[in-house]
Amino acid sequence: MSVSSGLIAAGREIGNKSDYRQDIDGLRAFAVIFVIINHFSHAALPGGYLGVDIFFVISGYVITSSLGRTSYPTLGAQLLHFYSRRLKRLMPALIVMILCAGAAIHLFDANAQVSSLTGIAAVFGVSNFFLFTQATNYFGVGAQRNIFSHTWSLGVEEQFYLFFPFLIRWRIPLKGDSFWEDRFRLGALTILSVGSLGLFIWVYRVNQPAAYFLMPCRFWELGFGCLMALIAKITETKGIGHPVKMHAAIPLLSIVPGLFLAGKYPIASTFLVVLATTLLIGSVQKGTTIYRILANPVATYIGAISYSLYLWHWPVICISFWTVGIHPWTLPFQIAAILILSAASYHLIENRLRRATWVGGRWGVIGIGLPAMAIAALLVFAAYKFKIPSFSGNRIAEATDDAPTPGYVSRYSNRKVDDCFADHVFAAKESGIRDNIMHCSAKASAKTELIFVGDSHATDMLPMSDKIWKAGIASVVNITQPGCKAPATRTDFKKCDYLYKLLTYVSTGDDIKRVLVIRNNYSPRRVDGDLSDFSGRLDQLLARTSAIGMKVVYIAPAPKYYSLDDLCTPQWYRPKWSMNQVCQNGFLEDRTEEIARRRDILDYLLGLSKRRQDFFVFDPFDTLCGSIENYCTPVRDGRLIYRDSNHLTTLGSELLAAPFEAFLEEHGLADRSGSGVNKTERVSLKASK
Repeated sequence: MSVSSGLIAAGREIGNKSDYRQDIDGLRAFAVIFVIINHFSHAALPGGYLGVDIFFVISGYVITSSLGRTSYPTLGAQLLHFYSRRLKRLMPALIVMILCAGAAIHLFDANAQVSSLTGIAAVFGVSNFFLFTQATNYFGVGAQRNIFSHTWSLGVEEQFYLFFPFLIRWRIPLKGDSFWEDRFRLGALTILSVGSLGLFIWVYRVNQPAAYFLMPCRFWELGFGCLMALIAKITETKGIGHPVKMHAAIPLLSIVPGLFLAGKYPIASTFLVVLATTLLIGSVQKGTTIYRILANPVATYIGAISYSLYLWHWPVICISFWTVGIHPWTLPFQIAAILILSAASYHLIENRLRRATWVGGRWGVIGIGLPAMAIAALLVFAAYKFKIPSFSGNRIAEATDDAPTPGYVSRYSNRKVDDCFADHVFAAKESGIRDNIMHCSAKASAKTELIFVGDSHATDMLPMSDKIWKAGIASVVNITQPGCKAPATRTDFKKCDYLYKLLTYVSTGDDIKRVLVIRNNYSPRRVDGDLSDFSGRLDQLLARTSAIGMKVVYIAPAPKYYSLDDLCTPQWYRPKWSMNQVCQNGFLEDRTEEIARRRDILDYLLGLSKRRQDFFVFDPFDTLCGSIENYCTPVRDGRLIYRDSNHLTTLGSELLAAPFEAFLEEHGLADRSGSGVNKTERVSLKASK
């Protein structure tokens, strides 16, 4: 007998009677339908997303009941049984969905990085962590663009599965008295669930993404289902019967208000739906009207395929969002696509492989499953890295040509943007470098000189700096390098070290107040690595600028308008008539999501500015977001202030001039008194000796 078959033989199912409950499959059907309606139209069922919370309760109940029916001599044997079953049940259909949907999204999303990374994380059950690090608003427009954003709930469940078998297996030394062991587990689960509920309520108020995506804040929902399973076992042992003496119609109807009031009362609605689901599971009795409603053949079939429905409904909706949109006349085709894909997934993959005997038994499931996960993740990564399949659309955004891109000449000082890229400035010999810096400078008879550096987002500051110079606020110098942040990242330092070269040409022997102005692109919630790495590089730069008496202004992250070049450009697969409301209403982005996306880097920058007297943070967010409640828009009086998702037009750059001038004066970095304008003279920075 093999090791695996020996372990399987050692375990025995307690009781021969099947504990399958048709009503729970029916409840699954309602839950997945709620979610699908909400994802098609949030307005149609504002709290439909709480169907996921219903799933959590059901999962807790079913898993606890399943573990309660098995007995193994060792923890290892029980874990092997449990994890191999979970792997067979969840992973094959998930991998197929990720590979197919991941390939499909490349056809319509020219930059599928976030979707691809989410898919890789989903394979290993950690997509909820990844989405949290992206600060994604689950209800925002941004989530609709990620074809794998729905996998966060699978991550929560899989992380719960890693922990829960140890808790159920935990025994107390009472000579195998299951009566007291069940009560001990009941008490432990109650404490953990109540603690998790308290954590959810508190975290929701201070950090919504954490409350939604992280397992400790969701444990209580699965825990309620676990508690009901334990209570049912105890009442059955004592011959009490059903654990909840309540007409099942009461909890069933109690779910309804939460589905419509979740937008206004999210915490209360979540608790109501979870509690009502728990009581419903404990109160339904066979033969009753509620049981017949939940256990009807249509509901039980939808419940049986609910996992596949959940997997496939979102890719269909997401691709629709990228292409023809969601309209009354497209809805039948989209629903049909969801049903066909889900039924095929269930019958050909999920159910077939779950019931099949895998080579090597349960150890074989682990031995095949884990490498299959790794291969799937590598395939998704390779598809993203090598752009397979290729994007099928036109990458030219219909925005504007009036922007500081190659060929642009500033309207007041006549400086050419091509002359002010660092690789051009520092390609010359020393004397030539000084001449090149002169071509990127504009002199005013003011006591302040602003030196703009950074990547292509700092190049966007050329029109703003030109307007500041024209007003006589300060002399200006613009030297930037697309793709090179300031300070340079560790990996890019050799090709992006122009900033330190530039500082060697800064004069310190006169009475001019020189201010280094930095603007960079940023990765959500981090800057090319982690904040500790970025902070170390910035500290090194500040030590250098402080030594030469230079102040530093960092321009905080601005909103990003992903729809501008990705979703609002007509394509062969996206005719003009299908443009969604985001495009029609002004390329709207969720304000809350944009604020959350930059929270970590902004908090760090503001904290640094409080600790240092030579470091300041200018925040352009309100100016570039606009005044529409709950949304940001790149449209001002019918004109675009962004040329793509994250770069400014000339108008957008010039809009920042007035608030930046006020910022400089507020912090004593510039003074209008005695300033004048020289529209023709350009001077270079003198070499420091």
